[in-house]
Amino acid sequence: MEKNQSKSNRIMIIILSVLSLLVVSYVIQAAYFKRTGAIITQSAAYVTESDSTPVTGIALRDEVRVENSVNTSILLQKSDGIYQPAVEDGENVAKGDCIAYKFSTEEQAQAYRQSLEIDSKIKYLSLFQKMGNTKNTDISALNSDITLSISKYLDAVENNDFTNCEELLANINYSLISRQAATGEISDFSKEITAYTDELQVLSGQIGDKTGINAPFAGYFVSTVDGFEESYDYKKLRTNGITVKQVESLINKEPTETKNAFGKIVGQHIWYFAFKLPVSQASNISTGSTIYVSFPERGIEKLEMSVSGLNKTGDTLAVTLKCKSVDKDILKLRKENAVISLGNYSGYKISNEALTDDGKGNLGVYVYSGQIAVFKPIDVVYRTDSYVLANSAIDEDDSNADKNKILKQYDRIILKGRNLYDGKVLG
Repeated sequence: MEKNQSKSNRIMIIILSVLSLLVVSYVIQAAYFKRTGAIITQSAAYVTESDSTPVTGIALRDEVRVENSVNTSILLQKSDGIYQPAVEDGENVAKGDCIAYKFSTEEQAQAYRQSLEIDSKIKYLSLFQKMGNTKNTDISALNSDITLSISKYLDAVENNDFTNCEELLANINYSLISRQAATGEISDFSKEITAYTDELQVLSGQIGDKTGINAPFAGYFVSTVDGFEESYDYKKLRTNGITVKQVESLINKEPTETKNAFGKIVGQHIWYFAFKLPVSQASNISTGSTIYVSFPERGIEKLEMSVSGLNKTGDTLAVTLKCKSVDKDILKLRKENAVISLGNYSGYKISNEALTDDGKGNLGVYVYSGQIAVFKPIDVVYRTDSYVLANSAIDEDDSNADKNKILKQYDRIILKGRNLYDGKVLG
């Protein structure tokens, strides 16, 4: 019993001795840091970051409503009949091309729409007929296409977006027939082609007479109008950009339906996107610089644009971006929530606490290297309120450069230290 008690006492003495050493060590270090200043470091990590900001803006184009003109000479009112586009949204048309048809009744217009669908089916069935055996086609890829097409269609219906429903249904039908051909379920489409051809002839009789409407000038056709078409001067926009007041007015404006218009022509492929920003958020925006813009709600990612206009009012900046990309989805943009990416920046991520100078006007950081403080100059490429991205100001390829002064990955950058200077021994 006494032996066990003695053993316990020895263990307790050892533990107390270790704790005493730790306390003494802490006191010594605390006294040292009090005299010299505590050294707190951060590992230099090379990163790439995107400078992105959400905005609400307005898409502006060289666009004119098409109304009250048939073959550019005969006047009529939209209410006189039913109008059906003869070309796809986003299609480039020449002056004089037929862009729409006028029908006397909705039944005629419906028959015309059905005829377009049937004609499309005949074309791709004829294509499969010429291709013959397609059993080498990747079935899994076709299954994915079918699933994706059905998903897009259901999403459109759920969101009450019926603009492209006919096209989506056509894609589903095409993919299903492709799969039937690939699996050998159907190898001869002649019966289907004949049946569709007969149906097309019946529809042609139901359509009857129709009046063609020609494009008054060349450009991109869009079947929808929203009342913004003549709310701004495209020529002035192109040269002077847009003001803060004009941006606010356009964003607050509600879309309006124009009774006599059945579409519009966009005359130029160059269009603009305008928005406003607090001046404090626009430090990296300058005229001529490239900006990437995404429209997440439209599924449009990273359109390349350039800054064509900057107009400041007080603490707010109106930004006008110019873009040369055009397709049917882009042509339908108007009042949009967007994300502007001012660019990608790469460099060592350094806390603002670590930034200092060497007394000669050179910006840099002190690095803890072998218990010595080494000053390493840097060039800042991107700045925030809490950190910067920077690269070494010394060229590694310069044979005359001091290699020890080059900032490198995993360098221990000193965040806090007292009375630092280049070459100071830190202990």
